Amino acid sequence: MPKGDLPLFDKGCFNGSIEVQSFTKGISLRDSNRSVSYTFELEKEPLKLYMIASAERSFTVMPKLRIWLNDFSLSKEFKPNVEITDGNSVFSTIIYDISPFGKKGRNELNFVRSSNDSMNIINVTVVSFYKDDDLKTDYKLNAGTVMLGNRETMELENIGKGILVLGGKKGSAKVFTAKDVLTSSYFMESDELEITTEGKLKVANEEGNSTLVFFYGTFSVASPEIRISPQVTHKDGSIFLSVRNESDVQLDKMVMNLTVNGVTKFFKVYSSVKPNEELREKVDKAGEKLLNVNLRVVGVKSGMRIVIDKPLE
Repeated sequence: MPKGDLPLFDKGCFNGSIEVQSFTKGISLRDSNRSVSYTFELEKEPLKLYMIASAERSFTVMPKLRIWLNDFSLSKEFKPNVEITDGNSVFSTIIYDISPFGKKGRNELNFVRSSNDSMNIINVTVVSFYKDDDLKTDYKLNAGTVMLGNRETMELENIGKGILVLGGKKGSAKVFTAKDVLTSSYFMESDELEITTEGKLKVANEEGNSTLVFFYGTFSVASPEIRISPQVTHKDGSIFLSVRNESDVQLDKMVMNLTVNGVTKFFKVYSSVKPNEELREKVDKAGEKLLNVNLRVVGVKSGMRIVIDKPLE
């Protein structure tokens, strides 16, 4: 039977969207390595912001750990919300509402060990809420620590899109939905899986050590479709680019990235692109041998995005 708990910590409906960013590389804080930093970007000032961190420590000690966000101290002690014991190890998850301290653009989380006791940071997940009157999102957020032993399973439900964060010492897990099977492998780290099939899903430990489940968020978004139409043409040694926002709503951001034979020749970010607005650019001296020309366009609306690759016509 699985050990631990993955409690619901937030549920609701609001006008806007949700973005999940996970740092999956395991970091050991021991000996002279006393701190680790995680940098993340926010598209705009968040309506709400959560940080979920999962760690492993020895059963016999409680390390002193300070957590900072943008020079604000979030904690002076390590106080997990959920813990489970596995032999000589304790796996812990802490959940913080860090809404007052997040800002548009670059943000930095710092974990600083202030005692001699070692610990491993397995995963850090940041969940951002963005207000947008053009979107409506239903959501459920669960976080904690659930340990699945050999061939053990747990069931979850997806209401539209699901983000699952899991990991462990060494092994693999599978996620079974009504339409497909997703596989995750890990070694002293975590993994983030995106689930797009609605309905019930089953998480199963496949082999090796136990599988640890740290976070599950599921979302249902009612939103206008993001539609963009890129064109690429070539004349007299120059490349002409155009992108039209065919969406019914204004896009927060649009990005053009032109590569020629694998080398970036043009890159630009545009803000607040209105419906039916067309962006035009001319790239001179693109070269003679245009063997592989590709324009990648990214349209962004409140954390949601669409990516289109358009080759030279």
